Amino acid sequence: MQAFWLEQLNFLIRLVIAALCGVLIGYERESNLKLAGIRTHSIVALAASLITIISKYGFNDVLGTYISLDPSRIAAGIVTAIGFLGAGVIFTRKMSVSGLTTSAGLWATVGIGMAIGAGMYVPGIICTVLILIMQFFFQRNSHILKSPTVEKVVIHASENDDIVALINKVFVSHRIKIINFTISRFHEEELEIKLYVTFPEHCDMTQILTLMKEIPEILSIDISLD
Repeated sequence: MQAFWLEQLNFLIRLVIAALCGVLIGYERESNLKLAGIRTHSIVALAASLITIISKYGFNDVLGTYISLDPSRIAAGIVTAIGFLGAGVIFTRKMSVSGLTTSAGLWATVGIGMAIGAGMYVPGIICTVLILIMQFFFQRNSHILKSPTVEKVVIHASENDDIVALINKVFVSHRIKIINFTISRFHEEELEIKLYVTFPEHCDMTQILTLMKEIPEILSIDISLD
């Protein structure tokens, strides 16, 4: 009887550690206002750990001379199942894709839960620490790693054959790359120009707007920055 309760305590410790690892990763994601936060990551890690424990120990009572089971089969299904959850946090917005890091984090959290559920405490905890370090130091808005952002710019301007060239001149002078643009008639003799542009890091938006105002054909400009 004592051996039984010691085994159950061991399982409980694994579940708690897996959930705590999920909480740590989820806290980092939630602090950056991501959709999948503490609850999602902790539940994923806890469930992965539980399923791994079931896969490894849940069928010991039916094993015998004529019955043998592969303990990795159920656990292997977790990797497939997490793909559906991971896909749910990936979004295509404007001309950029968001949610890939969170999706990868969920996938890694499953691995951590499985490792701890299998009794591999050290690899699971070390992996948690490494993920937190990478998320903290290499997040998009960190000072260590900056990446250009793709944003939408909507300009209303008087009809002029050279208006796009004038706008492009301002953008080029600030190393802003135009990825794509469309021009449509907004009102009579007024054009609506929608541009998808890549803003470099440390972009001086005030200076750009000032230069835009110097183009008499431009009536209004809307830069959608997040």
